[in-house]
Amino acid sequence: MLEYVRGLNLFQYAQQSHLAPQRAAQIIADVARALAVVHRAGMVHGDCKPNNIVMDEENQPRLIDFGLSWRSDAWTGSESSTSDAISGTL
Repeated sequence: MLEYVRGLNLFQYAQQSHLAPQRAAQIIADVARALAVVHRAGMVHGDCKPNNIVMDEENQPRLIDFGLSWRSDAWTGSESSTSDAISGTL
């Protein structure tokens, strides 16, 4: 089941808010922790960017849009073989 998250994406949030360096660093640290959870679960998000991070109603970042995600063990062989299949926003 997907959860609807109300808020602005990080790009919009940054345009509307003056982010102090400490707050910007905290947001990035929170997103990095979320990505670590995803990676520990054996997944790769594949398209992490400001438009795919929503600042929820409590001003906490939420990683969204797993449409390009894949299981890190989906292919056998060396991990470098997956580099030809990587897609997403450049």
